[in-house]
Formats: sequence, structure tokens, C-alpha cells
Amino acid sequence: MLATSFARIVSLLATLLPVAAQYPLIGSLDVVSNPKDVPFVALGDVPDLWDVVVVEHATQDSSGGVSFDICGPPTCPSQDLAASVKSRVAADRVVQLRISIQSESDDWDPQKFVDGITKLVTDKGLNGVDLDVASMGVLGIYDCKAIVTKFTTVSNALRTAFGPAFVLSVRGSVWVNEDGTFSGNKCNIPILQALQDIPAVSYISVLPPGWIAAPFTALNGTEQISNGPTFMPVFVDDLFNPDNNMRIVSDQLGTFLPLLPEKTVIDTAATITGRWFDPNNQPFWRIAANVQSAMTCIMNGTDSGCTTFRNKPKNAWPGLRAIAGMPINIDQRIQGGAFGRSMHDFLVSFSPGNANETQSSSGSSKGTHRAPSLSLCSA
Repeated sequence: MLATSFARIVSLLATLLPVAAQYPLIGSLDVVSNPKDVPFVALGDVPDLWDVVVVEHATQDSSGGVSFDICGPPTCPSQDLAASVKSRVAADRVVQLRISIQSESDDWDPQKFVDGITKLVTDKGLNGVDLDVASMGVLGIYDCKAIVTKFTTVSNALRTAFGPAFVLSVRGSVWVNEDGTFSGNKCNIPILQALQDIPAVSYISVLPPGWIAAPFTALNGTEQISNGPTFMPVFVDDLFNPDNNMRIVSDQLGTFLPLLPEKTVIDTAATITGRWFDPNNQPFWRIAANVQSAMTCIMNGTDSGCTTFRNKPKNAWPGLRAIAGMPINIDQRIQGGAFGRSMHDFLVSFSPGNANETQSSSGSSKGTHRAPSLSLCSA
């Protein structure tokens, strides 16, 4: 099945996201890896124009414990993560820690997991956590009902501990099949389904398999692939279309209904086609003009952005929160910050039904930030 599908990563934010934008600029940041593998950027060096920074690579062990060891001297420059988090949170920004869930066992202690998260959140001053379950189910060994119960317990405990303003999310793997139906790694869809009743935003990150992004048939009958200007608007239209409730399928614990656009962020950060370290050959969705064109098409339907795409959506989805697409390490060190500056300037003036007719260039990171009274989620 994986040979005829391409993956989706879905993350449900389990609260309102208190960022200073209706359409926030969201990026991931790797402060763990060796700079030989990922260009080093400290959180303190991330420009304020990024509304939400998802800090990568904390891990859960088989017992439920949590570890997070940032890169430091002599491999990386010294970084005071707690001080940088405090500064960003004080400026109305969100810093989430992404925790990869143990993929080889479901025999972990929820309370130990909560305790580990609580210590990290308290020590670092974080105002959000992302629970990454994307690798779960690879071996197919899980009791999904038990796993759902554990994540419900963990989510409720964290919500009680940190309150409604804490940005809690769960990230899972969902993909589209050749015939246009949606499936997911074992237990991922049930976990997402169980949290849908919580006020939430969904991150959907496009992740084609390394070998090829196989085509699929969209609701409008067209064949789509994940790369290039034939994919994003039609895929999003399929994802939100209420007629899809019989097409999004799971073999565990029932059917996964379409997501709500007002609770959704499309996240293309995992798209790998192209060369990460070549500024002249970046993946399609790491080029700001392509992201901006897709947003204007998806959210306005007849906007000029749709002329870039072979097939426009059946409907406009003005409630879509954002399309995120750039690891901050790559933007800062490979693109010189051009993606972030361009997207910031675009989002400052972007509004559904009156979207920009042309995409901004690299632009300036200075100027008026989005109004702090706005939040990412609809009430």
C-alpha cells in the first residue's frame, strides 16, 4: 500500500493557539542535530517574525520517560534555551517542544510520561508541546483502544496542569491511497479521532515517500501528485469536502471524518524532493511564492493564484489557518531568511476574499506585526 500512496502527517492542536496572527508563520527548529547534518540555528537567533517555533527532537523511551539533549560545545555554539524561550513567550510567541513517541512498545506509563513533560515544560518555560505519534504502528503491535486511553489520560493531565492557553498537539501519520481514500498508520487515526472534540487546529504535513510520490484520483476526477503545481489545492479540497466522510477510512475504531478548515494548518516541512542545501534547488513547497499562490487559490477559489494550478478547488476554504513550509534552520542558513521574510510580509496583508494578487518577494522583516487580539483558532 505504501508503494501506491504518499504520507500525510496530521497534528491536532488541543487548544486555542495564542499567537499574534490570524494567519501565523509557523516553522520547526532543530537544536539537537550535529551541524554536519542540519545547519545550526539557536532559538535565540530565530527572528521574531516567526509566530510559532516547534523545537524538534525530544524523545519518549519505552517506560514513558522523556529526554531532550540540545547540541552544545564543542559540537555547537553554547545556547541558553530557557532564556530564549522566556523571551519569545514574553513577546506573545509560541514555543512548542516536539516529543517523538516510542514506536516499538505500548507498555509505557502515562503518569511517568506526564511527569517528564511537566519537568521539561517547567524547566524550559515552554508554552506548548507536540506529541509526535507518526512512527507508531509501524510494527503493527498496538492495542489501539488502550493507546487512545493513554493519550486521552495524558492530554487531560497536561491540560489540567498547564491550563487552556497551553498549546498541546498530537502529530500522526495519514496518507492518501491511489483511489483517493485516506488511511493511516495503525492507531494514528484513532488517536486523532479521539481528540477531535477538543477545540483544535490540525497540522497536515505533506511527506511523499523517498522513492516517488504516487498519483491519486481526486474527487473532481483529476490525477494528482504531491510535487509541483497540480496537487495542493485539490488535495486540501478533498480533505475538507464533507462528501469525503465515506472516503477517509481506517481499519481501526471507525471512520475518520474530514477535518475542519478553520482548525487546520497545512504543513509542508517534511517535503523532501529537491536539495536541502542548494539554495537554487529547494523543494517546491519551500519556495515562498508557491506557498502563497496555493493559499490564495485554496482560500479564495477564483483568485489569480489558481492560474498557477492545473485544477482549482471545487470550493474556496477561507477558514484555512495557514500553510507552513520551512524548517527554520534551512531558511536562516540556506535561504538567508528569505522564506520567512516573504511569508511574513504576505501574511501581514493577507485576508480571504481579498488576498494578494501577486506574491511578495523577499521583503523586509520589519513593519507592523499582526494584531495580537487575533488567535489561530476560531472560537
